[in-house]
Amino acid sequence: MPPAPLMGRRGIIATALSFGSVGTGCTVAAGSADSRPPNHRSGGLVNFYRDLRDLTAGRRQRPVVALQLGDSHTANDAFASRMREGLQDRFGAAGRGLLPPGIPFTTYAPTLVKVTASPAWSPARSMARSDAGPFGLSGLRQSASAAGIAMALETELPGGLAVAEAEVLRRPGGGSLDVEVDGQRAGRIVTAAPLTEAQFVRLPTRSDSRRVTLRTIGDGPVDILSWSAARTGPGVLFSNLGTIGATIELTNRWTPDVVRMELEHIRPSLLLVAFGTNEGFRPDPDPGYAETYAAAVRRLQAAAPWASILVIGPPDGDWPARREGGAGQPCDSAGPGAAQWRTPPHLDDIRQAQRRVARANGWAFWDWAAAMGGRCAMQAWAQSNPPLALPDHVHLRTAGYRRTADVLLAQLIEGYDQAGQTQGHA
Repeated sequence: MPPAPLMGRRGIIATALSFGSVGTGCTVAAGSADSRPPNHRSGGLVNFYRDLRDLTAGRRQRPVVALQLGDSHTANDAFASRMREGLQDRFGAAGRGLLPPGIPFTTYAPTLVKVTASPAWSPARSMARSDAGPFGLSGLRQSASAAGIAMALETELPGGLAVAEAEVLRRPGGGSLDVEVDGQRAGRIVTAAPLTEAQFVRLPTRSDSRRVTLRTIGDGPVDILSWSAARTGPGVLFSNLGTIGATIELTNRWTPDVVRMELEHIRPSLLLVAFGTNEGFRPDPDPGYAETYAAAVRRLQAAAPWASILVIGPPDGDWPARREGGAGQPCDSAGPGAAQWRTPPHLDDIRQAQRRVARANGWAFWDWAAAMGGRCAMQAWAQSNPPLALPDHVHLRTAGYRRTADVLLAQLIEGYDQAGQTQGHA
């Protein structure tokens, strides 16, 4: 049975990144302040850069958190892991950050940590219309009632589990979890409560802890929405929560009270929103997509008005030439076999809609396709030696994700350095 309803809880390096408001120290795209939502605070990446400056100057002791939300490109850890590495190399490493609970999909392989889980966990997914909420930012809830059902989070990094948390659903009749640290029982989480609400629980780990295990004791249903691993002290946390097959409409299935609590708890300085591939591969996209997209991202910003927003447009991609009666643009000059593939006719429409929405709302926009080389780059990447993209012409290989992440990293660091120079001359 699903939990009870929640009760009112309080490319091209020079051109791929653009902004919709002034004050970033980077090239600025024109935008109307009147078109911004009332809660607009971020001014492109101003808040993110400010928090990084405070971190570097020693004025900030808590980590600077970046959170990427999106589809399978985000669920694949390769892009995010390179972003994490680059930012942590420059500004300090604060750990792995927020993770979906347990094993969200069969090929799940997060970097910096190892996750194991009993197959007896029962997942509820926001992607599945038949699955009831509540759902948070991970879009996943793992549930169990019998005794002895466990999931474990392990790291080999020194201090990697110094700060570990589990996000559980408290509710009437909820069960309990034993917490084990490095194989020893260290505490218990009781989820029984008068009202139903999501809550983060600090786990009793230490600076030298390597492994934390959550194990049901069988006294009632237990639900886990996320967990996290971090080090003590300042630095950067870069978390990625992606859902395979997702579109921006997925965010409509997330429970607003849970999302608000999560964002207030983790306090991201930067929200990276990376949907669009699945929308762009639809033969008949939503004619009101721009409005749908804007409303979804505005809801996220309303829940985290202190955060900068970076909209990530979908990477380049192709579908087979035989699909939809041959619809799409061919890339005959892209090498052997190129005639078998075409660019979906609406993929760039989706990308440009996101660009316009970002400009109108004062959010930064990064053109992933431009970072690859523009339209038809996917065919060249799939045929390169070694290949940088998978044979499906939709997803990149690890090397491709890391290469494009390096483009974004270079632009973010350049923007940060330029913003610092502007501050110095203010």
